[in-house]
Amino acid sequence: MDTRGAQVPDAQRAVVKLRRLALDVVRHVADGTAPRVPFAGLAESVATQRLLNDIETTARTTGPARYFPQGRTPVTEVDWERLG
Repeated sequence: MDTRGAQVPDAQRAVVKLRRLALDVVRHVADGTAPRVPFAGLAESVATQRLLNDIETTARTTGPARYFPQGRTPVTEVDWERLG
């Protein structure tokens, strides 16, 4: 997706950003061109990974949802057309 500096719709900003980052990586590997935004160094990468590990270990998950808290109740009359 080539935007040539034009305003990008909100729904496509992540795609454009990822494309630009990938293009920076390819150009840096191919001919040594410096990226528009400097790549993270080893210290930054390790710190980010540690933060992600901390988030993962402290994240709490909930149990399964109970859609029928009182148990299932048989329905004797159903409007099948309305249900689709």
